[in-house]
Amino acid sequence: MANASKVKLSGSRLRFLILLLSCAVLVAINYCNDVPSIIKNDFLEYFHSYENVDAEYVFNMLYTTYSVPNIVIPFFGGVVCDKIGARMMTVVLCFLILIGQMLFSLSLFVQDIRIMIAARFVYGLGGETIKNTVTSLIMRWFAGREVALSQGIKTSSSRLTYILNALVTSALVVKGSDVSRAINLGTALMTGAFLIAILLCILDRRAESSWRKKHHLPEETEQRSTVSEICKNTTKLNRMYWNLVALSTLVYMSWQVVTTCSSSYMAERMKREVTEPQRVRERVGFILALQSGINMIATPLLGWFIDKHGRRVLLLGLALILLLLCMFSLMLFHPLVPMVLFGICTSVFSAALWPTVFLLVDERYFSTAYGVLTSANNVGLSVAPMIISRFRTREGDYGQVFLVFTVFVIIAFLIFLDFRRADSRHKNSLDGGNQKKIKKELEDEATTEGNHQEEIKHAHVELSIRKSPTVEESYEFVEAPNGISPVTISKEN
Repeated sequence: MANASKVKLSGSRLRFLILLLSCAVLVAINYCNDVPSIIKNDFLEYFHSYENVDAEYVFNMLYTTYSVPNIVIPFFGGVVCDKIGARMMTVVLCFLILIGQMLFSLSLFVQDIRIMIAARFVYGLGGETIKNTVTSLIMRWFAGREVALSQGIKTSSSRLTYILNALVTSALVVKGSDVSRAINLGTALMTGAFLIAILLCILDRRAESSWRKKHHLPEETEQRSTVSEICKNTTKLNRMYWNLVALSTLVYMSWQVVTTCSSSYMAERMKREVTEPQRVRERVGFILALQSGINMIATPLLGWFIDKHGRRVLLLGLALILLLLCMFSLMLFHPLVPMVLFGICTSVFSAALWPTVFLLVDERYFSTAYGVLTSANNVGLSVAPMIISRFRTREGDYGQVFLVFTVFVIIAFLIFLDFRRADSRHKNSLDGGNQKKIKKELEDEATTEGNHQEEIKHAHVELSIRKSPTVEESYEFVEAPNGISPVTISKEN
């Protein structure tokens, strides 16, 4: 019996509408998550208004409390998703995120840091897991054909969030008396995202039902996975996959230092050139918007390139080299240089990472592999703010922080070299494109259909030979489990 993962919707005309709705949900989620980092200096000033409060520590706690639950939740999220279904899971998680964002708005209204930190924890309960469930829905519509392209477009939508934050959020805080306007805008966006999630799930459900009716398949009654089965599946993931997990975790940790510290770091550098605070904000906003614009344009194009030509391993290595150059240039050059490098680096790595995971593991274990990778990344994201806070407080600047994370990038590159050698032993299997695979699938489908017609033709010939002269018989041809079966209807003369 076919389960949901076997439903093939990749040829549907609705697939890009589903992708658009999914991206809209993720834009709202990422906007709410990234607002504090974009206006970090304003949050620090807000925290300084409280007595006996370490502003830098409290700010980093906003991201730590978001990341901590996601160390384990995405790993077991596949189990819950199997129990209630990906569509229902998407709606439930979106509602949970909306509650967390509403609590964040409430914390600013009542001026309570404890509620603020609790709100980020609630937000984190669904913030990463929903990305897995939405990605699973997208994969059903693009599997085997436009995987990298769809993931590239999805990544570009998250960069749109940075543009909104860099331009709109900064303007709201400049014109407002505090940071509440930016947070309240996030609450409004999440309300809309919750409604879009409901529409997304309705469309997906109808498309699946239509596909099942067309192929004469019953509704899904598949047995659900258990926790022990999910844990057992992790032992079936190969060494190359675990290398990719370690590499990705170190890269995400290094990304965190750039995204978290970039606005305040650039503001400090800009103050040497510009004295007016508003002009400093405008310049910082322009650089952040430029970096995000690079992501929006480059990631889908790279996804299209990967689907057609492959070169996944080569692009992963290129991304690590660009990240290493970015970390060095943060300490040496004008902020524009490292942020442009960072934009290119994140585009290349994001476009190559998830399609590589899709090829490394068996389809039966893809949800497990995705959840493990997400959990590992969030371990790094939860540790990174603590490292940033420690070295930033001790040194009073970001020099030592950038140096520490540069070491992490070097370690990631050494892991990549082992990953590259393993792929070479498999004759560069990860560097191939999808076009030949798609062509072969279409040829196989055509061959199967041709064989099917041949069976019907041979059945007609056989029955014409067997026909009795004393009995008038009529024949109907029906589908049987093992091929074409003639059904004889006899009538005596």
